[in-house]
Amino acid sequence: LAQFAKQNWNPALVGEKDLARFKFENYIKEVFVDSDTKIALLSGAPFDDQTWDLLSNDQIAIARAAINKIAGSRRLLGHAVFTPKRAGWMDQVDRAIAVLKPDSWKGYTIGDPLFPSKLGSYWRLDDQKLMYPFYEKIVKAGITTVCIHKGLLPADYEKSWPGVWEYNTAWDIGQAAKDWPQIDFVIYHAALRPFLEMPDAALAEFEQTGRIKWATDLAEIPAKYGVTNVYGELGTSFATAAVANPRFAAAFLGTLSRGLGADHIVWGSDSVWY
Repeated sequence: LAQFAKQNWNPALVGEKDLARFKFENYIKEVFVDSDTKIALLSGAPFDDQTWDLLSNDQIAIARAAINKIAGSRRLLGHAVFTPKRAGWMDQVDRAIAVLKPDSWKGYTIGDPLFPSKLGSYWRLDDQKLMYPFYEKIVKAGITTVCIHKGLLPADYEKSWPGVWEYNTAWDIGQAAKDWPQIDFVIYHAALRPFLEMPDAALAEFEQTGRIKWATDLAEIPAKYGVTNVYGELGTSFATAAVANPRFAAAFLGTLSRGLGADHIVWGSDSVWY
């Protein structure tokens, strides 16, 4: 990563990754004061080692309440992260519905998003035994937007994430969406596989095959399954592509537009600085 950063990142930004940049005050300043953003969504992520967790669901709800109180309007939305397979996870869903009242849900089918899980915390959206009771519960509660992290694996994913990487593909979305038309499935990063490497190789692959790894699979779901409740979100994927290879960014957006429809592409920046 350090070598990649040295070769590809803007040298003018060296030294800007100061911890103060990640604090609450700067978040408000950069999102709501210094940008054109009117509404933001605060999120989190689960890790096998829970000391790595970015924000708890309670912290997200507290921040949402604080900003909306100051604004006097609904300026900040909040996720509740759900963690299938973790002990007591459905109890946490019940508590979130009753106490935190999230605007939507956030899940990682890959399990731990940074390290291949040794605890087997990966899962499938179409796992009827594991997930369908959750869907039934959230439909009853009326909180029916489910945001799912997909894509963003390294180039050597088959070797570095053996037995796990498939859980970050679009393989489980179509059946779940078909079985639960009441739920909107928002697929984060639009399932785009490339992450840190430059998108040149992905563009070359697209020009040769007409496909983009995993994003094309996502875009084909509405036609294959006859559904209208699957959305592609652009966070990280558009940011890296638009800067590094605009032609690939165009191919990426065109693929999503043709398959999902322009009204099913969701803007996302994935952080304050993207």
